[in-house]
Amino acid sequence: MLAVGLDLSLEEARAGLAKRWLLALGLLINVVVMPAMVVGMSWALALPSGLATGMLVCAVAPGGPTGPLFARIARADLGFATALQVLLSAIVLVSAPLSLELLGGEGERSLIWPMARILALFQLLPLAIGVTTRWRWPQLAERLAKPIGMFANALLLAVVLGMLITRGELLLTQGLAVHLGLIALVLLPLGLAQIWPASAAMRATLVSTGLVSTVRNLTVALLLSTSFYANDPSVDTAILVWAFYMLALPGLLSWRLGRAKLRAAESALG
Repeated sequence: MLAVGLDLSLEEARAGLAKRWLLALGLLINVVVMPAMVVGMSWALALPSGLATGMLVCAVAPGGPTGPLFARIARADLGFATALQVLLSAIVLVSAPLSLELLGGEGERSLIWPMARILALFQLLPLAIGVTTRWRWPQLAERLAKPIGMFANALLLAVVLGMLITRGELLLTQGLAVHLGLIALVLLPLGLAQIWPASAAMRATLVSTGLVSTVRNLTVALLLSTSFYANDPSVDTAILVWAFYMLALPGLLSWRLGRAKLRAAESALG
C-alpha cells in the first residue's frame, strides 16, 4: 500500500475519480456482487465451513494491487484502475469487517472493530504515508516507488510460494466443482468487460474495471485469515486456490490484450 500511494499522481487520481458511474459499477461488483456470489456458491456446493469462510474472506477483500499491474500489461485505462484500486483499499476498512459480520459471522463476539483496527494499521496508514509523500515530495516519491514496489511484490510472491510449498497438495484435494466455481468467479468480471457494448476508450476503462474486480487483495485476505481464523487451515486453503486462478487467468488475458493492442498500433503505423 505504501508503494501504491507513492506511485499515484494527483492527475491520475482526478481523472479516475471523474468517471463516477464506472466507479460506482466497480464498487458494486467488488463490495456487493462478489461476496453475494460466494455465499450462493458455498450454499449450492454445500462447502465445508472452513472452505466457505476462506472464500468469503477473499471475496470481501477487494482492491488487489496486481489489478493496476494487469491493466498496464493490457494497455487499458491505468489511471482509472489505480484510482479504483485505491478507493477499494480505503473502503475495505469498513466493508470487509461488516460483510464478514453479516454474511459469515460466528460466535458472540463482534469482529468489526478488531478487523477495522488491523486494516487501518496495515492498509490505510501506509497508503496515506505514500500519498502524502507523493504530494509533498514528488521527486523522493518517484525514487522510492519502484524499489518499494518491487520489494512489496517480492514479499507477496514469497508468501504465495511459501503457501504452495507447505500446502500445495491441498490444491489437488479440492473437488472439481470448487475449481470450476472459482474459475467462474475470476472470469465473470472479465467477461462482462468484454461483451459490454462501448467505444474503444470506454472499453479500455471497462477492461480496467474487470481486471481490478477479478483480483482480490491477497494481503488483506491473508491478514484477516492469520489474525482471526488461524485455527482453521482450510481458510488459507481456499485463499490459496483462489489466488492461483486470479493471478494466472487475468495475467494471461492481460498479456493477450496487450499484444493485440500492440499489433494493432503497429499495423496502423505501417
